[in-house]
Amino acid sequence: MYRDEQFLSLCRDRSPFFRPLRESDILSPEQGRCVAKEIGAPYYETSVLTHFGVNEVFENVIRSALLARRQQRFWMTNLKHVQRPLLQVPFCPPEPRPPEVIVPPPQFEDDMLSLLHSQTYTDVIFLTGKVGFAAHKSVLSAVCNSLYKLFTLDLSSDATLGGRSASDSSVVSSSDSSVGNFNTDTEQLLTESPHSVITCASFCLSRSHHNANQNSAGESYHHGAVRRRSSCQIHPESAAHASACVTTGIRRILDHRAFQCISIERCEGLDHRGRVTSSIQTIVTLSKIITPGAIQSCLSFFHETLNASNCIITPN
Repeated sequence: MYRDEQFLSLCRDRSPFFRPLRESDILSPEQGRCVAKEIGAPYYETSVLTHFGVNEVFENVIRSALLARRQQRFWMTNLKHVQRPLLQVPFCPPEPRPPEVIVPPPQFEDDMLSLLHSQTYTDVIFLTGKVGFAAHKSVLSAVCNSLYKLFTLDLSSDATLGGRSASDSSVVSSSDSSVGNFNTDTEQLLTESPHSVITCASFCLSRSHHNANQNSAGESYHHGAVRRRSSCQIHPESAAHASACVTTGIRRILDHRAFQCISIERCEGLDHRGRVTSSIQTIVTLSKIITPGAIQSCLSFFHETLNASNCIITPN
């Protein structure tokens, strides 16, 4: 019928069957529930567009008619199991599409490389020759068991300023077998490349730390002449600094091929914003056989960014 041209012509504007739509012609669901409650009839909602509730209306109308007939003809057994009109299941909107989940590519290697070169919030400095390298204990302890034992060593229980003690050799006694001998062939594997970028520590070390290093190594350089690369300079030691958990000024000599001594000092340097800050650093002095290029390659390897061009392998 909705396709019949004659019927549509009667429903057009200014036709006898056309009446403008008024606001009172549309009933809201609240008004429909009130009317159904007044007359004591079940309330159902239907939709011509989605055909929601159409079948339920006819089914429940049939149930109501059969119940009325059962009251009139109560002796009929076939109407005994007729149910009452059921409640209508509420209309649920269609389920929305799940959000598109985009998993970004992993940035672990980039983050580790940025952590190595940014030099922010460091807590350990490796000194080799006249160069200092700042790093993070958490990263090094996670990848190297020997460094974990070194950083967890209790320095406050048996601190020494002079000779070695018998308990110092237990720091790395279990790792000596894995270190091996530092001969000439092994040293040639890691050499300092002139094109490599060496990240140095930007902290000022105290004068007492340099005095202890010179006494243990047998050097007689003047204090003002010894300077660390990249602003690792000597400054006069200020008053004693104390921390709630860490005590500064503790130093211990180690009986190891790679590490000479370890100490805890308060150093001054620049933070990630370029401001002068003071922090407690663990100073690890390396032996002379370890070059700056070697320790730089080791730190890069620990951060999974080893540059193969710095590893020159020469056949025997």
